Amino acid sequence: MVVKDDLLEQVLLLTRQMREQAQQAAWEEAERTEVQRSRLIAECFDGEEAFGDQMLAANKVQEIIRLDTEIMAIGDRSRDEIRTQLNRLQQGRQVAKAYRRFSR
Repeated sequence: MVVKDDLLEQVLLLTRQMREQAQQAAWEEAERTEVQRSRLIAECFDGEEAFGDQMLAANKVQEIIRLDTEIMAIGDRSRDEIRTQLNRLQQGRQVAKAYRRFSR
C-alpha cells in the first residue's frame, strides 16, 4: 500500500472519531482531532505522489465527505439547542428582574 493510501485511511479514521466526539458533544476534543486531521489531509493531497488504488481512495474521500456532512449537522443541532437554552435563560433573567422591580 502506498503511503498516501495509509494517510487517507488515517484521515478516515480521524473523521469517524470526530463524528463520535460530535455525537457526545465533545467539541473541544473534536477540534483537536480536526487539527490533526487537517495536517494529514494537506499531506495527503500535496500532489507529490498518487494513491495506489484510485477507486478505493475515491470511495474513502466520499465517505469522509459524508461523515463531514453528518458532523456539521450535529454541530448545527447543538448550536440551535444552545441558542434555545440561552434564550430561556435570558427570559428567566428578565422575569426575575421584573419581579424584583415590582416586588419592592
